[in-house]
Amino acid sequence: MLYRKFLVRLLIAIAVAAQALAQSRPDSKISEVHCKGLKRFTESQVLPLLNLPPGSPFDPALLQSATQTLAATGAFDEVRYSYRSVSAGIAVEFQIKESVRFRRCTFDNFPFASDKEIRTFIAGKVPLYDGFAPDSGNMLDAISTSLEALANSKGISATVTHLPYTKLGTGDFEYLFKLSGPSIKIANVRFTGAQSVPESELLREAQPLLGRDYSDVICREFSLNSFVPYYRERGFLKVKLADPSAKLLPQTVSDTYNVQIDFPVIEGLAYLWEAPQWQGNKFLADDRLTSLVALKSGEAANSKKIESSWESISAEYGKHGYVQADLRPRPLYDDANRKVRFQVQIAEGQQFHMGAFSTEGFSSALAERLQSRWKLKTGEVFDASYLSDFLKKELSSALANSKGRRAKISSTLVPNPSQSTVDVVLLSE
Repeated sequence: MLYRKFLVRLLIAIAVAAQALAQSRPDSKISEVHCKGLKRFTESQVLPLLNLPPGSPFDPALLQSATQTLAATGAFDEVRYSYRSVSAGIAVEFQIKESVRFRRCTFDNFPFASDKEIRTFIAGKVPLYDGFAPDSGNMLDAISTSLEALANSKGISATVTHLPYTKLGTGDFEYLFKLSGPSIKIANVRFTGAQSVPESELLREAQPLLGRDYSDVICREFSLNSFVPYYRERGFLKVKLADPSAKLLPQTVSDTYNVQIDFPVIEGLAYLWEAPQWQGNKFLADDRLTSLVALKSGEAANSKKIESSWESISAEYGKHGYVQADLRPRPLYDDANRKVRFQVQIAEGQQFHMGAFSTEGFSSALAERLQSRWKLKTGEVFDASYLSDFLKKELSSALANSKGRRAKISSTLVPNPSQSTVDVVLLSE
């Protein structure tokens, strides 16, 4: 590990000098200890870990042990120390370089304590804990141990594990702590703040949660994937659901717990649709673009239909060779009238024509069969919908008559802007 490397270099450099000082002053005492280089942590957090209070005997072995203790946490990339003789004894200074690799800690199924209570309890057991933990060292295990102690203090016998977890909608991971042992089931669901949408409808959407093992992660993801789309499809485009909270229900069976989950809702306004404003389009006229929209003015601004409208427009451009057309819709909200109109900036790009059709990874017989079935000729305006139809019909038919293992088939478009052509490549893996 990293701390061992710098520890070895440190011990070699200081061992002789430390022994000489100790031998010359066998009764030397440590008069003061300081830490330099700290940014994330404070000296008051680090000093207790060193266990070198003023008045302690000066002993190189104790300094080395303190260095090992800091390095083992994983919170520091480098620890060095120096010392000097002062009138009151020996002054020790630790030069510290903190780690930059810290991850947020999340607690998945601990309904017996609030998030604040959990974090406060851990901080009392793990001196350097501040809501985050380093990728290496023993801090993650120390947090798990403290969570087991917290569960035991609540009369719950359990073990706690941790694992990397990528939070939905983010590109980074955090550490997820999970409790195992007792059975913790979701028995009830409630919605705080639901007004325009009847709670009975939301409870119907929540049925898949009931009876499942309680997991804060699952509840949060269920909220984003089910409750938020349910609202948005009814025009509540700005709806927000805060992180759910869990409450233990009265226990009836030993080691079996039921919880009630509360989802706080901020509904916002239910918007009505207004025809979009089109900008930058030349090949497709405004009225043609509007005809491809799945909503009419005055209807509820259904987010699902809104997204399908942009997809339909992109597909229409693709039929005419504009395979790089880019749509950038921006909502313009009129809260006073509860209406929304999208301003859609379109960069159509250039029109592409059919280039070459080729296959890779197919048998020679099947490749020849596919080549003969491809009817979009070189030089014709490229039609992306033809490729979709070819994959669904002609490719399926050709594969049905072939023998051997069914391979994974994919397609790739290779635009050649300088020639205004696009090549099509079918790949078999």
